[in-house]
Amino acid sequence: QLLAKISHLGIYDENVIYLQAHCDDVNELTQAITQTKAKFGKIDGIIHSAMVLDDSLLMNMSAADFTAVLQPKVAGVIALNQATINEELDLIILFSSLQSFVGNIGQSNYASASTFLDGYAKYMGQTRNYPVCVINWGFWGEVGAVANDKYRDLMLRQGMDSINIAQGMEALETIVTMQFPQAVVVKAKKNILLQIGLDSHFMLEQRPITGI
Repeated sequence: QLLAKISHLGIYDENVIYLQAHCDDVNELTQAITQTKAKFGKIDGIIHSAMVLDDSLLMNMSAADFTAVLQPKVAGVIALNQATINEELDLIILFSSLQSFVGNIGQSNYASASTFLDGYAKYMGQTRNYPVCVINWGFWGEVGAVANDKYRDLMLRQGMDSINIAQGMEALETIVTMQFPQAVVVKAKKNILLQIGLDSHFMLEQRPITGI
């Protein structure tokens, strides 16, 4: 399905390469980087957006279930760091979640994974000579793993609104331009914004972005 979508990119098709690799396997990531550089000559930047969602109350969650959700963001970002340690990039962007700050019921595994990613991003930023940015995304209701009625209803009950595609891309462009080391992008009611520490300046202007 993804390859079919790529084939419809028209003039951009020749500038797209689709490779598969386990995100927690350093050798496979290194091979993918090598193949990409062979086609394009260099890599300017990397976005880490791997994730697994498997919601459950902690009392009902097995160790394997917990670990499966940790794997992409914990082992994945460690492998990415090792695979890119000698690469001259312009930036690395790591996609985390608002769950690092609020934590939904049934998402302790995902909150743990996101919190680790946030901390590891700071470590990476201290060891690279280019920006490493982590973005704690709020709810995307149009595309992605939680773009369904179940999550839309849940988020609305919790005071969260959906980030649409245009808003998300505008936020991403702003964050990259400003080179924030960490940023939160969220649409929510005032009580949620206060909970995650957004000040009144951002709330009054209804700006979705803040640097941390």
